[in-house]
Amino acid sequence: GICLLFCGFCLLEAAVSVFCEAFNLCYVPRSCLFPVKMQAQKTDPPIWFPKIPQKVDLSRGAVLTQVGVTKDTFEAFFSKNETSSYAGYKWEMVDNKIYIYDMADTPHEGASGAFDFVFLKEAIRGGWDDDVIPLKSATWENPDPYQSNWQPDSSILPSRRVGPVGSRDKLRRYPTMVLEVASSETIDHVISKAKAYLGPDTTIQVVNVFIIRPTNIGADRLEVRKFERGQPLANPWSCSFADPACMRAGDPAFQLRLPVGLLFDSAPLPASLVGTSHVELDLFRWKQVYFRP
Repeated sequence: GICLLFCGFCLLEAAVSVFCEAFNLCYVPRSCLFPVKMQAQKTDPPIWFPKIPQKVDLSRGAVLTQVGVTKDTFEAFFSKNETSSYAGYKWEMVDNKIYIYDMADTPHEGASGAFDFVFLKEAIRGGWDDDVIPLKSATWENPDPYQSNWQPDSSILPSRRVGPVGSRDKLRRYPTMVLEVASSETIDHVISKAKAYLGPDTTIQVVNVFIIRPTNIGADRLEVRKFERGQPLANPWSCSFADPACMRAGDPAFQLRLPVGLLFDSAPLPASLVGTSHVELDLFRWKQVYFRP
């Protein structure tokens, strides 16, 4: 009796469904004789986050955190953050392996911020501030599918520069000068990156490297290295912030000389710089800004 009752219900349901659909009166889901195939609910893939080890010791080099991560996944996460910093660390991907290579700490951020400030002040003083654009988030797209893109700590590009063909007008990808600051990063790692910035696939002409290290006398020590395209590496110099002679006002030994031709590359020179070979950044001013409360 129960079976007959169930079959009768199904036949009635089917008849009502056919009648309604035939006259476009309504729609009745068919659950008995004509079951509707259920579609699987689409779900977004889980969001990837870089994993942070319990202990991060960068004294011996970059720290491996994960393996098997794709470049698209890595870049998608950091493009949303618009920085290569996350949770106080600097990250990179090499051969689908994720590494922490430096700290995004106060010396690191303070050094790059002071550099941008002093550079722009010099541009204003010289009357060419409208001809340059300081950028924090310039990104060079590494063509290697197994290595992350590069994002220097600071970038400078001429405002009237024309990007290469196919640049999609994203001129921020084509700076002429970049700054790398290393606080916990090894010297070998930051120097290797600086040389790669001047590779054949980039438009970068000048790379400034500021290496800041704590010392046992209670003060940081600064080492500056400058790389120029087509030129041998200039001898680096360093001094301790505790030394009163370190970056004295007006001392020619602490002037960062930037070639105008490389700084503007293919862009038209500002009228105020025509006939000028170099612009100079006074690192005494950088030191003042760096230590400003």
